[in-house]
Amino acid sequence: MKVTCPSCHNEVSVADINMDQMMARCLPCNELFDCRQIANLHTPRAQIELPKGIDIDTSSSELHIKRKWFGLTAIGLTIFCVFWDGFMVVWFGIAISQGEWLMAAFGSIHGLVGIGITYVCIAMYVNTTTIHVAWSELTIRHAPLPWRGNRTLNPRDIQQFFVKERIHRNKNGTRSTYELHALSQSGDDHKLVTGLSSSQQALYLEQQIESYLRLRDVPIEGELHR
Repeated sequence: MKVTCPSCHNEVSVADINMDQMMARCLPCNELFDCRQIANLHTPRAQIELPKGIDIDTSSSELHIKRKWFGLTAIGLTIFCVFWDGFMVVWFGIAISQGEWLMAAFGSIHGLVGIGITYVCIAMYVNTTTIHVAWSELTIRHAPLPWRGNRTLNPRDIQQFFVKERIHRNKNGTRSTYELHALSQSGDDHKLVTGLSSSQQALYLEQQIESYLRLRDVPIEGELHR
């Protein structure tokens, strides 16, 4: 079993591991850590089956993965959007018909919020995230509606992929979303895909990309474990 430093992710030499105490020291960053925790994290992961909402094409020498955005969140947002936009239509209708321009100006901020919510809602119905993986290039594209987060990376600069869980708290409780990240050889964290409602989707993406690029899965501090 190879031992990787949880701080800088360099491989630790056997000579720097105290097998009696199961402690190791990473010479490049001088990190002292417990090997037993690393050993537990290196337990072989079970393969994840293709989850709903994801299509994969392995018929060519390249890997193509598509994830549809539509889900239960889109339905909930649609209901909220209809009520919000309907209220704003009534608001502006009253303000304009009665010549209450101050009232109309006050509602303009809420009207802009409604436009933003409507855009997000439509995107959830029509958009797809496409991940294209080849030995020379990895690209992330969101379409057809323009969306931030499009990326192009060189796979040779990536040492590991991993998943993070984000917990969102509000007055109605908590919910979790999941993100796919890439760790570069220089230690930079690149956020690739965000807002995944299913941990299985996120972990499946990690599994398939690492398998295609023949990257050995190693533990990353703060990642979501299967």
